[in-house]
Amino acid sequence: MILFSRKNTAHVKFYNTCIRENWLYHVLPRFKVRNFRYHYGALRHVYAQMFPWQFVKEGRTVIQVSTAKSLIGAGVSHALMLSALVGPTGKVFVIEPDPSNVTVLKAYCIVQGINNVHVIQKAVWKERADMQFTVREDFSSWNRLTDTVSPKDMERQGLKSVTFPVQADTLDNIIRDEHIDNVSFVNMSINGSEYEAFQGMGDTLGKDVFLSFPIQNMRTFRSPILKELQDKGFTILVKHAPVATHQKQFLVAGAIKNPSSAILEQFNEEVELTETKKDGRDFILITSKNKNNAYDGWVFRKQIRWI
Repeated sequence: MILFSRKNTAHVKFYNTCIRENWLYHVLPRFKVRNFRYHYGALRHVYAQMFPWQFVKEGRTVIQVSTAKSLIGAGVSHALMLSALVGPTGKVFVIEPDPSNVTVLKAYCIVQGINNVHVIQKAVWKERADMQFTVREDFSSWNRLTDTVSPKDMERQGLKSVTFPVQADTLDNIIRDEHIDNVSFVNMSINGSEYEAFQGMGDTLGKDVFLSFPIQNMRTFRSPILKELQDKGFTILVKHAPVATHQKQFLVAGAIKNPSSAILEQFNEEVELTETKKDGRDFILITSKNKNNAYDGWVFRKQIRWI
């Protein structure tokens, strides 16, 4: 079952309109190192009402797969949002293969006195392997495993990129090797490698864990990840969520087992996600069920990214 929500609290609406989309918030104050309390700590209670961060609880152990140095100062680093949410008694394990992103995040945590973020320099994949990683020189949140890079994407956008070797492994192996216990939440934002990462987390998903990831990427949406999660007993929650600065919102999916009545009240539309075309572009079409249990109630379209 796939459930959709259009609902946002008043605090989240205010954040989206007056803070997140306000350029003043992102440029002031112009410190060499942006203050953690200003960009993240002060907004902790708003993050706790936002999808998918509403499923992160204080004192828990969570995993963020990937980090981007370009998002730290902008106030939307997933790793640092999670750090604020779990608090000093929680733990955030960040898994990232790019040494530049790793160095910047570690340096920021040292300067800001953040002690609950632990960084592991690896890529997450379906198996243990030596792989190539492609990074975009002018946009670090674009980075991805070379096997997932579309030549058409590179050619069309004229991207300036470099490629280097990285060590990849499954999330199950990394959790075991790093002795990470009691993981309750995993967020992936790995630019099309979500399905391959999912294939390597069977043990992790067998426990009480919430998994979230954007589904607007072409490789992820066209993969069988949503079907296979449902086959494993997960309910899929989908929301138009504010998770990046360069686009107002992404379609984000969350996988949960046995959602509570409060969650079902919020995600109260059963929907179907299909692919459609308009003006030569590919879109995700979301339709909801009518009273006859047929999918014919159009919700909206969202363009598929990185064809």
